[in-house]
Amino acid sequence: MNSPPSSLASLLSSVPNAYQGAAPPAEEGSHDAIIMTYLRDAYEPVEDRYYPPYRPPAPRGVPPSPPDPVVPIPATLANIGAALANATETPFSVTLPPAVGMDEAFTDTLDRGEMGGKRRKAPHERAGWKEMDDEKHRDAAEAAATLIAFEEEERPAKRQAKSKEARAEQNRKAQQLFRRKREEKIKQLELDAMALTSTRVRLAAAEARLSELALELEAKMIETQGLRRALATATSIAGLSVVKPDGALVLSPEEYEGRDRARATPAHLEAGCDGLARAARQLAKANRRQREDVRAAHEASQHAQA
Repeated sequence: MNSPPSSLASLLSSVPNAYQGAAPPAEEGSHDAIIMTYLRDAYEPVEDRYYPPYRPPAPRGVPPSPPDPVVPIPATLANIGAALANATETPFSVTLPPAVGMDEAFTDTLDRGEMGGKRRKAPHERAGWKEMDDEKHRDAAEAAATLIAFEEEERPAKRQAKSKEARAEQNRKAQQLFRRKREEKIKQLELDAMALTSTRVRLAAAEARLSELALELEAKMIETQGLRRALATATSIAGLSVVKPDGALVLSPEEYEGRDRARATPAHLEAGCDGLARAARQLAKANRRQREDVRAAHEASQHAQA
């Protein structure tokens, strides 16, 4: 004698989900197996069924490569980098112009009608909704009255009149739907035009800023090579060493007394300049992250106040 099938609650409790492992298979041909097969095929989270999985964007303010803690940073160079990080007139600290008035424009356009007309109605206030509800109640009342009171000879005439009214009502609703779709399309085009205008302004500012930064970078590279050549010429003629025992360059008068007098060759000087360039890059990464953190905190405070 076959045993009665299990309750639906017990079957649902055994259905696997995103946080549980696979349930043990039921016996083939049993009631449990049939229901479990249906549940296994039909049970799927809605967000996984209709939408692609969400992938969080990359965090803001992260440099192209992480800071390298192995590279030594002299204290004097760290002080120079800190002073540069606090400067307000550096070209790389200038932010792009914001999208001025976009939030207000979006809100105003969405709340307005076609071409900036009257206030946009809520979905339940739009044309046709009340009429459709009234028609539903009216049709139900007419159907009930027809079954009770109308006679057989009156039904063809009523049906013909109702058919004409139904076609007219259908045409009217189709026109309302067309006007509503046209209004939404015009609103979307207006929003796209405003967003495009703001984007073009920001893009022009970014292009001018990148051009200025590229020119500044080229000038600094030429200046750096010239300073290296001048330093190498001065040290080779005077026979002085500006390299410390750890291979770093002497950057202050206090460090000059502790220099390694034996490291006076051009190779030692070139190695010290390369180490200075690596340390300067790490300081630039730290300054950039600090500026991004300050900017993110400022934006968060503005959103909180709004």
